[in-house]
Amino acid sequence: MELVDKNIPVLLYHRIVKRGDVVGRHKIYVWEDRFYRQMKLLKEAGYSSVTFEDIHQHKVSGDKNVIITFDDGYEDNYIYAYPVLKALRLPAIIFLTTDFIEKGKKIAYNPCYNVLKPLSWGQISEMQKSGIMLGSHTNTHPKLSQIDIKEAEIEIRADRSSKKIRI
Repeated sequence: MELVDKNIPVLLYHRIVKRGDVVGRHKIYVWEDRFYRQMKLLKEAGYSSVTFEDIHQHKVSGDKNVIITFDDGYEDNYIYAYPVLKALRLPAIIFLTTDFIEKGKKIAYNPCYNVLKPLSWGQISEMQKSGIMLGSHTNTHPKLSQIDIKEAEIEIRADRSSKKIRI
């Protein structure tokens, strides 16, 4: 595969929240109104949102491209981000933590997130139909640098097989 000879910025989001919502200890969030403004500014400035698949299939042109991603699979991605992305026709990628979504298991090393809801498979399916792509973000979201290589391989493989069954 020939690599794209462009630098494409990646915008990484975790949560999009309404002011006053639970934000979690690490505060890895963007207010919903700010997210909307960010996406609108990208469109107004002539940027196109592309996916890794677009790059792989050589469907990227021009200098104004960006990749929009979300980690973990929080329900607020569907409630607040998805309507904006859909309205502005901006594809994005959500990297799912499958045990969080399938079994409601909380992200182990982050007890402050115990109150946060995951996406449902129905929400995920709806978003996929509108151009949102999925990626692997492990099965239980361990700190991969702190587990052995065999356990890391199990985490990654279990995550991928889980999505193939459901999606």
